[in-house]
Amino acid sequence: MPEDPLFNYLIGETTDNQESVFRRAAHLNGLCQGCLFAVTGGQTTGYPGAEAWVSELINGYKIGRGQITVIPLQGPLNTYTEMTALAEYAKECGRKQVVITAAPFHQLRSFLTLLGAMRRLDMWIEQLRVYNLPGVPLPWQENVLHSQGVLRGTREELISAELQRIRVYTDQGHLVTADEALHYLRQRDSA
Repeated sequence: MPEDPLFNYLIGETTDNQESVFRRAAHLNGLCQGCLFAVTGGQTTGYPGAEAWVSELINGYKIGRGQITVIPLQGPLNTYTEMTALAEYAKECGRKQVVITAAPFHQLRSFLTLLGAMRRLDMWIEQLRVYNLPGVPLPWQENVLHSQGVLRGTREELISAELQRIRVYTDQGHLVTADEALHYLRQRDSA
């Protein structure tokens, strides 16, 4: 039986950080069957929207329209709703493996959030094998917008904000713990 195609899910990023995931998607073009990302509106969250991303991937990064899948999103765009939409999509469509790509400072929280969504949906290794491939690093000292366009700082400074969010959202039960993530990775790699 052929293995399930590998897709690259691009985590929604603000305009300041989207180049990181676009450049990684271009590197994976040909290795992955296509790109996935969530659909939402425009600039209200700092994310320019699915229509703008489709256009940029096609025109700026030479990824064919047939290789791009836009997943419906319920509610406002944030890492929690986005990773929940990805897990639901994978479960409904029978996807078995995905590479997730976020800006490097956002990668860990994205991964832990996706595993949390999978836990809520009673999914684990058998349902979805998740691989991490951070976006291409952009200048760490550049001042950028992040987190629905409301958090400003250098990419280096955003690491601390991400670690704080990981603590808060783990306490709320939205993310798996580091131990649970390591357990998942050990199982994934031994299956």
